[in-house]
Amino acid sequence: MRGQGIVVALPVLLACTTSDAFVHSSARSALTHRGHAALRAYVQRQQCRHRHERHSTGGKCSAAMVMEAVASEGLAAFPYDSVLPFLKEHVQPSDQLLILGARNTLPLLLSADGYGTRDTRSFVLVVDSDAVALEAAQKAAALNPATAANLAAGQLRFELKEDLTAMDDLEQSCVDAVLDNGMIDWLLSTGGEAAAGGMIDAVHRAVRLGNPLICLSSGTDKDTFCSPFESRFGWVQELDGDPGAVSMWHRDQKINMKGVANDFAALGLKMYVYTNVDNC
Repeated sequence: MRGQGIVVALPVLLACTTSDAFVHSSARSALTHRGHAALRAYVQRQQCRHRHERHSTGGKCSAAMVMEAVASEGLAAFPYDSVLPFLKEHVQPSDQLLILGARNTLPLLLSADGYGTRDTRSFVLVVDSDAVALEAAQKAAALNPATAANLAAGQLRFELKEDLTAMDDLEQSCVDAVLDNGMIDWLLSTGGEAAAGGMIDAVHRAVRLGNPLICLSSGTDKDTFCSPFESRFGWVQELDGDPGAVSMWHRDQKINMKGVANDFAALGLKMYVYTNVDNC
């Protein structure tokens, strides 16, 4: 069972720097194109699923308004509908969730879907060293009624971390789960293994004992990505890049019909999951 711990109050950012997409190098344009297609498909499905739960503004559903807000702020699209069934196996709407990286639509869509809002202790905290990306994400969140309400309630938060390799202000055992939204990839490509290792150490302290760090990677080979973890004590790898398949139950159908395979390879994505087994 996951630990609950003490809720830590964390400030909201209002600032700006240079931006980078979730993916980098040759994988960026292909994933961005596929990501937009997947996001459009997700929006269409959500419009049908939630046709009786629309916001008053123009009768549009939350996901459609996220898409419009994202387009206005220029955030990179994320293939949310393809990835969400696999995230659901590790992240819960009731979590105090730390997301590393604000450079695409993933944090906004998770918040619009109710993550970090299940009860008064829940939140989504998004951190990045890129203040331009953070400001764009926060502006997009403010344009969508669902995420704007979460912002106002303190259940969607944005915070600038100028040095992702330290983050000394993250207290021990302050979150239920950590989602790496491309930041390990970015640090490996810009600062090498030592830089990525510094951030991994910071989140190891922050995530509660027995709880997960979920990593989404693009453009980094498996050996390079896993190397910083292999040289550190306290992590157990639960998933090594390929998430396999999930049952239909994880798509909220409440029945186990058949396995649902992933399309991560086509999207250029890998998913790693590490469990914190010792954060003393």
